[in-house]
Amino acid sequence: MALTKVIGAGAEGLTLSSTSLTVANGLTLTDGNVTLASGHGIDFAATGNSTATMEGELLSDYEEGTWTPVYQPQTNSFTSITHDRQFGHYVRIGKAVYIKGYIRTDAVTVGSASGALFIGGLPFTSDSTTYNVSLVAGLQATEWAGENPLGGYIDNNLTIIRLFYRSSSTANSNDTVPSDMGTGANDNGFIFSGWYEAN
Repeated sequence: MALTKVIGAGAEGLTLSSTSLTVANGLTLTDGNVTLASGHGIDFAATGNSTATMEGELLSDYEEGTWTPVYQPQTNSFTSITHDRQFGHYVRIGKAVYIKGYIRTDAVTVGSASGALFIGGLPFTSDSTTYNVSLVAGLQATEWAGENPLGGYIDNNLTIIRLFYRSSSTANSNDTVPSDMGTGANDNGFIFSGWYEAN
């Protein structure tokens, strides 16, 4: 092991050239951060595994920030839409992305927009694994012309939340559609939270 640049009190830095370094009794930083090279992380291989099929024990990502939710139709486009509330926050820990947001419109002209109604703009693409579907809970929906959305789900390999409502006549969940949207000011409010698995 090569050891360079060791200084006593007021040390400028310490550089170790080795394949590994073992610290027997813990490591304490009084200032600064631990910075890991891209693609590396904290390895929990020494911990016990679950009885399920374990796929990895490396924590290689942490990030937090804001994102901008936007209503978008599955087919065609709105003739016009103005959002007056577009707040989104996320925290990513490993592959798990926790999201919350509030979206509302000030005016909408649906036009030829059709199909399902989505909230777009998620900060990461969802994992591409088949049947990787994550639910999003609707905490409050206000001032819709048709059915208020109950929640949503994120399918695999996408950056959108597909909104749905529960039919009063059947036990099925149905897509929220653009024609359910109100066209006036302060319409189509939706507060939500959830999580999904990212690539």
